[in-house]
Amino acid sequence: MTEQNIALKLCSDLMMTNFNQEFLEKLQLRSWNRELGTKDKLQHTKDSTFSAMFVDADLAYSKENLLCWIRVLKNDGLLLMERIVEKTPKMLTALFPELLTFHENSNPGIWIFSKNTLNVAELESQIIQALNEKSPTIHLLPLLEKMEYVNPRSVLPHFIRAKLFHNIPSVSYESWQRLFDRTLTPVMNIYSTLNTLANGNYQIGFQQREKILGNAHLRRTPTPPLEQFYDKRWKGEHLAGKTIVVWTEFGLGDEIMFAQLAYYFKSQGAKTVKWIVQSPIVSLLSTHPDIDQVIDSSKLSQQAEILGEFDYWVYPHEILAYVSTPFQYLPKRHPYLFAKSSTQRKTANLFPDTGNLKVGIAWRGDPINENDAYRSIHNLDYIETLFQMPGIDWYCVQKACNEQEIQLLEKYNIPQVTKNAKDFAQTAAMLMHLDCLVSTCTSVIHAAGAMGIPSLLMLSYVGDWRWGLVNPTNLWYPTVQVFRCPTPLPIWDSVQRSEANIN
Repeated sequence: MTEQNIALKLCSDLMMTNFNQEFLEKLQLRSWNRELGTKDKLQHTKDSTFSAMFVDADLAYSKENLLCWIRVLKNDGLLLMERIVEKTPKMLTALFPELLTFHENSNPGIWIFSKNTLNVAELESQIIQALNEKSPTIHLLPLLEKMEYVNPRSVLPHFIRAKLFHNIPSVSYESWQRLFDRTLTPVMNIYSTLNTLANGNYQIGFQQREKILGNAHLRRTPTPPLEQFYDKRWKGEHLAGKTIVVWTEFGLGDEIMFAQLAYYFKSQGAKTVKWIVQSPIVSLLSTHPDIDQVIDSSKLSQQAEILGEFDYWVYPHEILAYVSTPFQYLPKRHPYLFAKSSTQRKTANLFPDTGNLKVGIAWRGDPINENDAYRSIHNLDYIETLFQMPGIDWYCVQKACNEQEIQLLEKYNIPQVTKNAKDFAQTAAMLMHLDCLVSTCTSVIHAAGAMGIPSLLMLSYVGDWRWGLVNPTNLWYPTVQVFRCPTPLPIWDSVQRSEANIN
């Protein structure tokens, strides 16, 4: 150890008398404070912070606590623990045999362990290989546990466990709860909620979500309701003869998807249903038979004047928190969005009849999406493989393409038909000329699903809750078939092979 080594003191002064002064002088001793997190989990402390840690028997020597202490130790760092009669050093090292090494010492009242270095990349590679080979769960679980030990804050093992045990939600719930307890950060807590939603338990999942988001209006939308409207927030009240406003929230795809619930409001007797959405989809949602008025969110500077009189308002994501009937049994309209026939006729010349299948494609979404590295396809070799399939006329329905993508389209003489589309109404008109859409998780797939257009969804291993966990079908769009990446890496070979067999 060097003179710069920092050590954390989680013990009494009495325990420190077990160590000679020369050893202690080599350390910069720091006493615990609340900014580090709780003593047992140290949630707010960075990984590999301390060269040594002193722990006495006032703290429980549980597996979880031990793991959290190890996390904040540097490699080869020392964990110095007061001896207890209930356990032995062998019992503790058996919990993490590759992570902890016990060292005999002359003081019978003190146990000394050191933290070993493990190859994280090699472990991740083993997990990926096991997933690719569809190894039995019994072979995967030890690898997932080891990944948790090496990186207790990694979300990867919890995502994989959620898929492996999708039929036993309690297993993944407990897994996500452990992760939250180790971090105490809201983002980790919401993963458990998203897992509940992915399992199709919408009422409980959205109720959990509301406890997290609640009144965080600016987290939900850049144009929140005026404070004077707060008392009108809908909490499941009867809607017969009432006017309800659904407020703009999150992305375009979210707003298109939740617009399906306008039919539910009408079936509950709502007199007037108003929907506030972002500018690009105003014209498209105006074709919804159950929405009486579509309002552009960019024009909400004078909210009271634009909205007029209404009884309730609600965010789309909280609607199902107050609906007791399971979503799959709610009355629905399919399709619920439509292309205007006049616009459809004007775009017909872009799709000449050659006798081939007409297939639209979108492989990349908004780059600011937090999962864009995985949900979008950035390696264009995969897209080029699709373009080489015979018997298909491809049409790019991706609004924006970079220079490399444009070069690929030009190489195969594929038109980017939506690049000049003014809004989603024009995009919708173009989609109607297609036999099928192939897309990653973008707003285009939502539009196609809402319009009843046959679609193949290329979904990353970690996908949005709305697509479920493992099934090729989903609860929202009966015409969308899901093809899932088998591993967390953005490798799309198997997805494309599956789609090729469909075509």
